[in-house]
Amino acid sequence: MVRRSYRTPQEYPRISESERQMILADSRDLYPEAGKPRTPCVSLLRLPQTWGTIVAKGLTDPVWFCVTDWFPIYLVAKAFR
Repeated sequence: MVRRSYRTPQEYPRISESERQMILADSRDLYPEAGKPRTPCVSLLRLPQTWGTIVAKGLTDPVWFCVTDWFPIYLVAKAFR
């Protein structure tokens, strides 16, 4: 959702041209890869690191869900306070 009052530096009317150039130069320095094409998600699935992360999350997330959500309820039910 874009706010109606937000304007990019290119179209903001109350800054000078030198300020606009300084802002745009800073953004190019901070994000040099902004003009480069992005890596498609399908190519990430070819990497073994991606599959390692998927498997690790699949194995550890159910355990953390149990510990953080179910285990405190179990302790309260057993009157462990």
